[in-house]
Amino acid sequence: MNDAEVLPQNRPVARIDLTAIVNNCQVVRGLATGSRIMAVVKADAYGHGLPQVARAIAPWVDALAVARVAEAVELRKSDIGCDIVVLQGFTSRSELADCAVNHFLPVVHTETQIRLMKEEPELPVWIKVDTGMHRLGLTSSRLQDVSPVLNVVGVMSHLANSDQHDHPMNKAQLSELLSCARGLGCPLSIANSGAVLSLPECHLDWVRPGIMLFGASADGREESRIREAMSLTAPVLSLQSLRVGDSVGYGSTWKASEACRIAVVGVGYADGYPREIDGGEVQTAAGRRPIVGRVSMDMLTILLREEDHLDVGDQVTLWGDGLSIREVVAWAGTVPYTLMTGLTGRVHREYIEP
Repeated sequence: MNDAEVLPQNRPVARIDLTAIVNNCQVVRGLATGSRIMAVVKADAYGHGLPQVARAIAPWVDALAVARVAEAVELRKSDIGCDIVVLQGFTSRSELADCAVNHFLPVVHTETQIRLMKEEPELPVWIKVDTGMHRLGLTSSRLQDVSPVLNVVGVMSHLANSDQHDHPMNKAQLSELLSCARGLGCPLSIANSGAVLSLPECHLDWVRPGIMLFGASADGREESRIREAMSLTAPVLSLQSLRVGDSVGYGSTWKASEACRIAVVGVGYADGYPREIDGGEVQTAAGRRPIVGRVSMDMLTILLREEDHLDVGDQVTLWGDGLSIREVVAWAGTVPYTLMTGLTGRVHREYIEP
């Protein structure tokens, strides 16, 4: 048997379940029945593939949102015709022109943008107000001055602590938005994923789900109403037999306490699997097996049991079926966003169509 027969594709694979993402859109619709949905698909749809995800969910949402003009342009080039909101707005005259030509809805949040808008005074825009996060947004007092000179189609803000439903800032930020927008008659939006799930009073006219569309909560806790959409697998490259005292990997940080076998798996931090993993496991056909030694650039190693019958070419699940991304997040000391968006171009993506 030659290598091509054993290992036809030496690469990690991310399988994206578009049906799960559509399901999660429907969950949003059920939770926020009186609101319109602005689905946030920035950062390559949180690593799931921007055009593929956008095409799947466009019939189920009222608008899409991205962070940057370049992302919005990519959507238009992919023949996505629905409304596209650019959350960071434009940073130059050329980006403003792109917004006008492609009928994007930029978010205005700086005085520089207000000045540039004199060149496109009829362009519909959202205005972002800083209600306490102190990241992007005009001051509340500035909103009433600016609104009459722009073609404002909505006013938004962003919750800093929606992953903690009882945090006092949630109520304070909502109150500030309602107060400063009073009398404008504009649609309002403040609910991100955490608020969609846990703060119905924040749903208002538009909700802006992001991470929940892909099956995770902002804080990494289990959320039974939504389905994880991504699995990550990689092939076994090699099997090794170790003697007592043999060490594994860089730094020789793990040593065999008894004779054992390990499997070398073809995925590493250059693919986006976190080097910081501590006490992590993978899912094999035989069950969970621990990662031993350091995660390296292209590989990691797992400890097998005596009865395991794993072969070169067999697939190992890093997260997905039988192993939630929530667990990997905990082992890495991070959040789901970083794992999803951190997958690199070396990871092949396959799609399960709805």
